[in-house]
Amino acid sequence: MCEEGLEAALTDVMARLDPRGIEATLTIDTPVSELPVDIAQLTYRAAQEGLRHVVAHANATRVLVSISEDADHLTLRVIDDGRGFNPEQVPQRDGHLGLRALAGFATSMGAEVMVESDAGRGTELRLEVAV
Repeated sequence: MCEEGLEAALTDVMARLDPRGIEATLTIDTPVSELPVDIAQLTYRAAQEGLRHVVAHANATRVLVSISEDADHLTLRVIDDGRGFNPEQVPQRDGHLGLRALAGFATSMGAEVMVESDAGRGTELRLEVAV
């Protein structure tokens, strides 16, 4: 994550999608500059993994990254309009964080990563972390 904070880091990573023909939208409905560093880093890693999936596998034309907060949880959503997949059949790969590793990392921080997807219907990666 960059020194300028979570929003700047996400904006930077999402700017790389446009040249690939993927329209990327970022919405943040909470002051992320006030998040503890560990939560900001987890949120960035989750978004980064979701966007990596969009580029590598989804064949998507649009992706929405949103961050919102209710009374006790921060929620990150990465939603694409791509081809989707079966989350139960995600292979383990070396060289990047991966969905399973991300879920394990999140769990160690008391957070939860959920992936909802169906073939032909896009994918939503959701991170929920207590704040």
